[in-house]
Amino acid sequence: MALFGAAGPTWTKRADFNYGLWTKEDVNGLINPNNTNRLELFAKFGKIFPANENSVSAGHGAWSGNLQAQASPYAMAEGLKILRDNDLRDDLKKIAVPYLDPSRKTG
Repeated sequence: MALFGAAGPTWTKRADFNYGLWTKEDVNGLINPNNTNRLELFAKFGKIFPANENSVSAGHGAWSGNLQAQASPYAMAEGLKILRDNDLRDDLKKIAVPYLDPSRKTG
């Protein structure tokens, strides 16, 4: 089985899991501008992914930016907190078929 997910099993680096994208402090650096300067949040969050200004058409970029601007600041902050705090490694242990998990020696 292959598991595909942008945030799993945990999005943040931890003492026993160095595969996460960011530290918890880095994610806090996204939550703070969500409450004060959402355009800064969008710019910071966009730099996480390999896409850049030339990856999509100007129209698609504008459409995506409009969706981001219309999203609830509260919901965005809560989503970032979930990305920061969730650790699904115990859930992975419940899967009974072979799969690849970089945090385990076998899988």
